[in-house]
Amino acid sequence: MNQRIEDGTWTMNLPQRRRGDGAWIAWLDRESIVHPRFQRARFVLAEGPAVLISAADLRRALADWLADSNGGTLRPFTIDFEHNTVNGVPVEMSPGSQSAPSQEVK
Repeated sequence: MNQRIEDGTWTMNLPQRRRGDGAWIAWLDRESIVHPRFQRARFVLAEGPAVLISAADLRRALADWLADSNGGTLRPFTIDFEHNTVNGVPVEMSPGSQSAPSQEVK
């Protein structure tokens, strides 16, 4: 899993589709999504464009997991770029840059 953050943008490279329905599976760790510098996520797709999702939308889509103190620190989620959803929750997605300099999240 490749995760980086710079200027509030957290980046995850998604190397391949994981499901037959067009959705992608990505793994997030709780530290990354609640990181105070995290403002937006950039998902860079191996087969196409990069998209941006605001941290607020991502947190809203993953609210049940974030609210569950027993939810674990690492969890998969589905992201459907065709239907603009994360775990079935509608989110706003916008085009993002394919590449950007970055640094590891600490």
